[in-house]
Amino acid sequence: MRRVIGFVVCLLAVRACSAAVYTVDLEGPADFVSIQAALDQVVDGDTIVVRPGVYAEDVNFAGKNVVLSGTAPESSAVVSRTVIEGHIQFRGDEEPNCALTGFEINGTITGFASESTTHTRATISFCRLTNILTGCGSLIRGCDGTISHCVIADIGYLCRRAWPVPAIVDCRGVFENCTLANVADGIEVADGGVCTLRNCIVHRSDPFIVRGDGTVHIAHSMVDTASNIVVGDGAVTWETESLDLEPCFARLGDWEMPGDYHLRSEVGRWDPNSMSWTRDEVTSLGIDAGDAASDWSRELWPHGKRINLGAYGGTPEASLSAADFGLAADLNQDAIVDARDLHMLAQQWLDEMPLLAQDFDRDGSVNQQDFARFAPAWRAGPSADEAPLELILGRRAQWSPKHEGYDPNLPGFHVVGDIASVTLRATTDAVPETLVLIIQNLPSTQPMLENFTLTGSHIRLTTEPFNEFVELACYKKSGCAQDWQIKSEIATKEYFTFEIVGDAIHVEFQPKAIELLRTPCEISWIDWYRR
Repeated sequence: MRRVIGFVVCLLAVRACSAAVYTVDLEGPADFVSIQAALDQVVDGDTIVVRPGVYAEDVNFAGKNVVLSGTAPESSAVVSRTVIEGHIQFRGDEEPNCALTGFEINGTITGFASESTTHTRATISFCRLTNILTGCGSLIRGCDGTISHCVIADIGYLCRRAWPVPAIVDCRGVFENCTLANVADGIEVADGGVCTLRNCIVHRSDPFIVRGDGTVHIAHSMVDTASNIVVGDGAVTWETESLDLEPCFARLGDWEMPGDYHLRSEVGRWDPNSMSWTRDEVTSLGIDAGDAASDWSRELWPHGKRINLGAYGGTPEASLSAADFGLAADLNQDAIVDARDLHMLAQQWLDEMPLLAQDFDRDGSVNQQDFARFAPAWRAGPSADEAPLELILGRRAQWSPKHEGYDPNLPGFHVVGDIASVTLRATTDAVPETLVLIIQNLPSTQPMLENFTLTGSHIRLTTEPFNEFVELACYKKSGCAQDWQIKSEIATKEYFTFEIVGDAIHVEFQPKAIELLRTPCEISWIDWYRR
């Protein structure tokens, strides 16, 4: 009897250590034809891969720490064809290694069983919950793990309960790189709970309902505060990099038409319908706006070496950046193009797949044209002599004698010009902490500077440097709109300091101003008295 028990224990131990992968397909051949049938059979550590199809069933994890995945979670086109027409149920004791990833879900997600006092800590990622009408809110309830790269959009409810009726209820975890748009009525955090939003976009989704000692912490996110009001006695804390701007989606959805929540970009935006890259007339301010510590490495070049906001940030479908730091051919991102990158190119040679980093010309295949772009970059990498910043002379501007180009001793540039302009941009993400622009006026004139203006892609700063009564006027674009709107007047020294030294003006850029140079910025100045 002991031998039998020992044999069974050994079998169970071997089974637990050798995780299995099972497939689900409505039409076969596969291990199962329904998701729940697979969940009933698997054990902790197993993976279930679900092929595209419409699965009209409720799904219950029942406490099992397994991975339930679509075939290509990072592909929005595949996710939209891998549909669960039903409700997702967790028991409440699942760990973070339990995962739900890569599905279109036309139902609700509940993170605990009716008798449970704990919430699931399962990881939910790359899921879409869109165009759903709930009975009385509670689209997602009691999920305390990380919810990432999900689109939650165009959510409403039919209910006789008094407003508000929240869609996301008592989730005491982290929403990371998620997009919430047209979600009625937003997020509720219970007394004592903490919910964190990081690298997220929350647009036309209201309100935050924060009970008692609850807290919503918003970090490096774009939140439409015009519609997001706070109800309750709890706290909503904001980091300084959170943005109250229009996200500029490819298409905002409604009840009749699903939206496309990729961000617009003049450099390139992935269109899941045509399965190709397209260019827009405007660029979203959510590009390169995420936490600098977040992993951006899955984004295709040019990526700006910083993660985008929203559900597609940090993925191959991230909209392309105007900051072209690094080299497209540096496939392993180690700052040099060598045999390791060539090996990665060879691994995908002649593959006809979208969204490959090796597809440099973005035509959907890796071929000779891509090699032709790869070859000139061979052995290219950062040079000790490479300037971290580039200055392009504009109207009526020229280099100061004996000072052409970047001067590392300033560090910065020397120019001569009266009623002039230059364009400045960073050439690498490793820019110096300070930057000095030395401006000399025309010969035989007193050094003077008026109407000093920096104009970037989404911000314009202008001041009268030597007028003590004038601070820095800050204009911003609300997002897709082309018109500048005045936002505030801020202390000039937060961005620039100005000093007359001899026959020149020294303009010292502060870190906030240097950060704006990730994309090209025009610097202009006008001496009104000599115009």
